[in-house]
Amino acid sequence: MSSSEGARRALVIGGTSGVGRGLAQWLAGKHVHVTVAGRSQERGGAVVEACREVWPEGEFDFMSVDAFSIKALADACAAYARSSSRLDYLVLTQGMATIQGYTPTDSGLDQKLVLHHFGRMASILALRDLLTTTSGKDGADVRVLSVLSAGVHSPLAAYKQDPILRNNYSIKNAADFAGFAQDLCLDGVSRETPGVAFVHAAPGFVRTNWGSEFPSALRWMVRGLQVFGKSEAVCAAEMGKALVDPRYAGGFHLMGPTGNPVPKTKIHNDEAVEFMWKATKDAVLPAMTGQPTKSES
Repeated sequence: MSSSEGARRALVIGGTSGVGRGLAQWLAGKHVHVTVAGRSQERGGAVVEACREVWPEGEFDFMSVDAFSIKALADACAAYARSSSRLDYLVLTQGMATIQGYTPTDSGLDQKLVLHHFGRMASILALRDLLTTTSGKDGADVRVLSVLSAGVHSPLAAYKQDPILRNNYSIKNAADFAGFAQDLCLDGVSRETPGVAFVHAAPGFVRTNWGSEFPSALRWMVRGLQVFGKSEAVCAAEMGKALVDPRYAGGFHLMGPTGNPVPKTKIHNDEAVEFMWKATKDAVLPAMTGQPTKSES
């Protein structure tokens, strides 16, 4: 740690591109020291330099991590926790757009679902002690922001029958599952972690490199439509409300693309929260140590 022991600190996983890159630079503008985490050293270094241009006195660095691997995420987050005295903001934006089917990772869980749900929850679990410790410091306002699909996705009614979406995978089901599971699990972890706010947000339509995994024709169609999307900077200012707006302090919240609260799905209830949070931990905790998930072993 440097001399700025009491300064606010953020970890942005997925911060090498898109909304995460925008949020890293937005946080720099708020005089928050930022660690950018992702796979690409080149892109991460560029974001770090952009943050330094925004706030030359700030501390910015890159943390290499393969977000497709839950164990790699857990190891990287554990290393961060060992070397840091505080974490005020954990921002999770890692993701991909693809039309591929269920594609297992080293844990047996699907690639897209690891990025959009399981890996995010593993990161929270690995950093929860540090978040809690920080929340006890004078003046701290600790928040976790997961940017995905709050208020946009549909509920997945059959979540109890397939809690890792191994048997009913489709493009739509994967999108709905990830968003619905994020709702339930962020609610679940918030109940176990007083003093820390957990916000699931939807970014809206943004001009990013989203869809780079699509086939060429579909990718170019998306690029054409993105001309009408908002910029990363505009999106970051809207998503950043989750980290500073008093409406989102403490507890669990859902936030829409303009920074306003959005409602839960109709089947978001205590039973669903308890079930999905337990099922997700059952899948994630073994994977954090390099073991296959219980449903895959």
